[in-house]
Amino acid sequence: MAENEPCDSTGTENSPCVASSGNTTLLTVVNSKTICGSIRFVTGGTVGLPDLDAYKLVLTDPNGDGLARVNIDIQAEYGTTYGTSSDTVPIFVALLSQPCAPLSSAVFAVQSSGCLAQNHIQCVPVGTWYVVVARGTFPTAQSFPYACSEVQSYNLKVTWDDLCSNPCGSTGDCFAKHPTPGCQIATCCNSVCAIDPICCQKSWDQLCVDLAAANCNPPVPVNDQCSQATPISLGVFPFTLLAATAGNNPVPSDCITLSPSILASWSIPTAIPSLPNPPVGTLFNYGPADSGQLVAGTMLSSGHALATTVYSTLEGNGSANSLRTAYWSVGDYYQVKVNTLNYGSISVSWDQARNSAGPGTFDLVMSTNGGSTWTTLLPGYSVIAAGATGTGTDAWNVKTYQSAFTRTIQVPTASNQASVLFRMKSTVAATSSTAANRIDNIVISGTRLNPVVSDVWFRLNNIRGQVAVSTCGGEPFDTALLVYPYPCSTTSQSIICNDDNANCAINPKSTAVLFTAQCGSEYLLRIASVGGSIGAGTLTVTSTQTACPICLGDYNNDGQRNGTDLAFLLSGWNTSGSDVTGDGVTDGADLTLVLSGWGACPP
Repeated sequence: MAENEPCDSTGTENSPCVASSGNTTLLTVVNSKTICGSIRFVTGGTVGLPDLDAYKLVLTDPNGDGLARVNIDIQAEYGTTYGTSSDTVPIFVALLSQPCAPLSSAVFAVQSSGCLAQNHIQCVPVGTWYVVVARGTFPTAQSFPYACSEVQSYNLKVTWDDLCSNPCGSTGDCFAKHPTPGCQIATCCNSVCAIDPICCQKSWDQLCVDLAAANCNPPVPVNDQCSQATPISLGVFPFTLLAATAGNNPVPSDCITLSPSILASWSIPTAIPSLPNPPVGTLFNYGPADSGQLVAGTMLSSGHALATTVYSTLEGNGSANSLRTAYWSVGDYYQVKVNTLNYGSISVSWDQARNSAGPGTFDLVMSTNGGSTWTTLLPGYSVIAAGATGTGTDAWNVKTYQSAFTRTIQVPTASNQASVLFRMKSTVAATSSTAANRIDNIVISGTRLNPVVSDVWFRLNNIRGQVAVSTCGGEPFDTALLVYPYPCSTTSQSIICNDDNANCAINPKSTAVLFTAQCGSEYLLRIASVGGSIGAGTLTVTSTQTACPICLGDYNNDGQRNGTDLAFLLSGWNTSGSDVTGDGVTDGADLTLVLSGWGACPP
């Protein structure tokens, strides 16, 4: 839908006012229809009156509450000022009750600049409104001398509906995505919408679900335990791992694919104040890790014997900053504090350099009891003087990472500890203020010891043939899928299992399995979160064959398994014609199934 005012025009086709009266030729907005417009050229390329593009908006009231919810989306291109190279003056949209009303009287306005899409949603009284687009910063419209080849174009979309009542308490699971705003638990909904109003205005998306999970104590799923498995057959079934607990059934070691996680990482993003007010003293706490799975309670420190020690930041190894200290004595150190609970295969990695006079020999030591005792992990390692002749290195700088300064060590004894201290401790003295050392890019990594921390269960019945089961979807969390024989047993081994699956194109961290099912047998499906990843999704079950008959072996559907059915079975022996077990051949298994259920079919 295009505006009805050509660029090189002095007309008033979509101007809000004509001779100080409301324009009667304005286009009427179509719900959800995008309008393509531009701020028109002023004749002769000279500054003239601002171009205002106006559109009529008619809001009706199906539910009789006197309100309608209006959603305005605007995206504008950069404009190019006539005779110059660039212009970043924005475009704004204002909603007016009268076409000739001052722009400052708008009920609301939406500003767009630099090709960025902007949006606003608000409930307003029903009736006739006017959507006015102008170039400038609200509420001031600016004139300009564009040529038609240089116009500032925009896309405008206006949508509206009748959803102006509080959506909290409406239908919709608070802990699963849905396209409507709000959710059914009013207290949870209100708390989430106080943080993110869009959850009560547009839709309940994944961010709303995450906020609900963090703030609303989600209920434990009804199928949290194997004994509570939800009966299903073929189809699509929702599931949630929020607040689920872990089952006791064994998980094959080769089933779960785990990559090391960063538990805590310091890239020194915040610079320390420079002279004349840098931190000085025997101990300096730089701060907690800037990223990682276990940031809470972490700390990067530096300890020195001399009270004259100065702490500062200079360029890092391919990063903005590094932690730098001077006045080194024997035993002075850098230290990181982390916890590694539920993680093993711990590794420590860091970048360290010195200047020509800085201390060059260190020990890496560790304590798991708050510093009462220490274990030496890496004795007497050397620190390179950055950029010194013969080192083959450059001085540290923001742009270039140099692997020569990186050191990584595996520390199995740091696994699953409530508190771990790692110290890089100097074994030599360098008490000059010019004798400096730097550290950067400190990373503590590990692999989760108990990869399945929550799961839910489904009981699969009335299926046969090649059965495909998957959690493939767009939900951004990591699941594994295991199939067990029914009934529940903590000693049962899985029939098949899968973790990451490349066939799940949208999210390869989803999972899918394929197995052969036989009528008369039931199976347990276990959807497990991997590495603590949780969320809500859908389980899809399909088969190469239709669902099993309700009464297996009743070939003529007369409610009885008798001699007529037995004769039919025998007539198809060694073919697939009378197969009831789903294995593709009529044999002794089918005969056993018919004879074991001889007589009247279950009601």
